[in-house]
Amino acid sequence: MKIRMIPENKVYAGTPADIINKLSADAIFLGHKNPEEYIKAVCRRLPSIKIEGKTYEERCEAFMRGMLANGMAKVILEEAAVDQYEIRIVRQTLGISQEKFAHQLGVSFATVNRWEKGLHVPRSGAILMSLRRTAEFLVAT
Repeated sequence: MKIRMIPENKVYAGTPADIINKLSADAIFLGHKNPEEYIKAVCRRLPSIKIEGKTYEERCEAFMRGMLANGMAKVILEEAAVDQYEIRIVRQTLGISQEKFAHQLGVSFATVNRWEKGLHVPRSGAILMSLRRTAEFLVAT
């Protein structure tokens, strides 16, 4: 996964947990001791970001969805690097089911399900373009 933080125009790559760890390390002005505290500090400033999840990875994905929904970050989709996190986070940020997302992209539910599980990756240029438009839509709204 690759994102661009909008205010700083800085790019971060990796899993959502990797990205949060890097963001946390770069955000020394918040005075936090670890990435979980960083997430809480940002959520205090942006109360519309809701963090849920039992695991750290789930909380990081929820945080990424909140950052995208608030226009604080933008997903950068690169043909060779689209991964399960980007697909799941974009879909969940839109607040739609895998079935509805599949319909929007013109693929089957099973295809989206396999993408989100990391069993396959989108390879079609048309699908990748549609994913890019969808990700760009998140920043525009």
